[in-house]
Amino acid sequence: MMKTRVNIICAGGTHRGFTMMELLVVMAVSAILMTLVLGPVVQTFQLTRQAQAMVDAQDAARMGLLSISRELGQAMSVQDNTQVNMVPAQEGLPDGVLANRTETPIMLPVNQPGSNTPHWFVLPYALIDFVLPKIYMHCNNSSHPGGQPRDFPRDIRISDGGGERTELRGWPDCPYCRNAGEKADIVEARPKLPLEPSTTRVRYFLALRFNHLGVALDEEDPPNLGWVSPPGRKTLAGPENGVVLYRAEYSPHDPNLFPDGMSIEERLVDPYFFYRTGAAPNGKEYHENWKNLARIVGIGKYEDLLTAELSPDNTIRSVSPTVSFHTSSVENDTFNPAYSSDAKHDYPNAPATVFTSTHGYWTPDYRVDVMRMGQPVKVDFYTVLDGNTELIVRRVQEHNDFVETDEFAISEYHRIGYVLPDSSRRNPLEMAFTINADKGSVNFTLQPPRIGQAPSGPVGIDDAKEINDDFRTQYASDRGGAIRWSLLPTFNPNIADQYLRNARIVPGSESIVGPDMTLGENYARPTRYERVPLSLGNPGLNQYMIDYDTGRLFFSRDPSFDIPEADSGGNRCKIQANYLIYFNRQDDVVRGDYLTKSLITVKIGMRMLEPETGKPFPVDLTDKVKVRNALR
Repeated sequence: MMKTRVNIICAGGTHRGFTMMELLVVMAVSAILMTLVLGPVVQTFQLTRQAQAMVDAQDAARMGLLSISRELGQAMSVQDNTQVNMVPAQEGLPDGVLANRTETPIMLPVNQPGSNTPHWFVLPYALIDFVLPKIYMHCNNSSHPGGQPRDFPRDIRISDGGGERTELRGWPDCPYCRNAGEKADIVEARPKLPLEPSTTRVRYFLALRFNHLGVALDEEDPPNLGWVSPPGRKTLAGPENGVVLYRAEYSPHDPNLFPDGMSIEERLVDPYFFYRTGAAPNGKEYHENWKNLARIVGIGKYEDLLTAELSPDNTIRSVSPTVSFHTSSVENDTFNPAYSSDAKHDYPNAPATVFTSTHGYWTPDYRVDVMRMGQPVKVDFYTVLDGNTELIVRRVQEHNDFVETDEFAISEYHRIGYVLPDSSRRNPLEMAFTINADKGSVNFTLQPPRIGQAPSGPVGIDDAKEINDDFRTQYASDRGGAIRWSLLPTFNPNIADQYLRNARIVPGSESIVGPDMTLGENYARPTRYERVPLSLGNPGLNQYMIDYDTGRLFFSRDPSFDIPEADSGGNRCKIQANYLIYFNRQDDVVRGDYLTKSLITVKIGMRMLEPETGKPFPVDLTDKVKVRNALR
């Protein structure tokens, strides 16, 4: 084998050089040494980038949760973000949206392999709207012009084309100081007292980082057809269009955010608001106005808040957001009565007629149960929502089975304003109540049927002469036992269009008006009678006693003081009665299952992508936020 030698010729003569083999060995050894030296350095850089991605995710998650929790805690109302069916407004729909019934409240376009249009997926619980208290700016400049108010509104109303719209002013300077040439930025934000809801809404939502569909993000990229699954590819190369968390403060009346043809109700639940096309009055596209209005919560560049399930052909089957806003679920909540006894109205054993839950501000998916204890047969009542009709269902146990029947239509009561009387076509009414979902309360106090089932007026009218005649008849045969009394129509089975067998009068709710029994210029004129306790035994002039269980009214038993029977004009005098009724009993237990908007579960799952590998680094934080300013 011939060896090649390299001789080096220099000024002093010829010296022996290295062979080619020696050079190759040296190079190989050097490469190995460089690999051993640089390998840990490169790995250190990779670990540093990964650690930075994790730190960024942690910081973004903490700051995002802190910001959302602080604002939600101050909210006065929160919009329900559960999914409902709706027909979206057709104007300005982006490509790929079918004009049919769609799930709301927010949709996400996803880029599917082999498709020229986005595939739209529902993002459940990925949007929340709430209203903060109205904020006023306050100027703290010691040189504030005299005679000018220090408070000025943060948002202003502007008349435009015959209508009005709200424009937001992020942190405006004091206009009075500015006009006077003084320093105008020494201002602070204060809630208006007493608290009032703001004219604007705050919206947190998940959406694409780039929301202009159908155009390329860069010159070499394909058109933007929505979200692209990032795992398995570098985020530094190729199209990156992750899902990020936005915050926007907006007015639903703003014509630059919604087409004119959309109602306010449609605007609040528009699932395509962030992607709508079409020119707004300001000359920009609707989606462009939304993008300019919203700000990203977190970092945004290497953030992607979505996970997906892929088919074997890389088609996306489903998507799940890592950030969500859930109304909290409360189960088997025992409601608290408004009072434990009612000694004030001479009826200490009367059951409470108002029961309040631990949390108010319910969503429509609730159920209230009233369990009747101490019965030989188990009976309870619960609410159901049948379409738009809210019903109370009676459930009774018979042998080893339960029999359920419709008991009371709450929706019908709200429509007509009173309880329908007992009917021969059904069993006597046993239970009835109404529900205030915002207050989270159950109210057993109801209006009874009035005379002729009229929408207003007295519940009962008795003729004074008939009451006196009946008393005189009794007195003639039994002076000591004669009672001057009348029976209220709710308790009178002879009055078919008002009779309710199981009803009782709410203590203290009655108002009895009769002719003035005292001699003088007001004699026989209508006056309100005074209630006296049953224990007194005999009312005086212009007084009455009442038995709330039997519906009996008792008047003076003195035969010398009859109720006036006719006024000065010869008109027959009447006894008019107004009162409220209830059906619950003292041993009834009231419970409920509900979702409450006054307690929001916020889940922040930040996913930061490592730039070189696209590997996600997740950080999950959860908080339950109590909406303190929600009115109950």
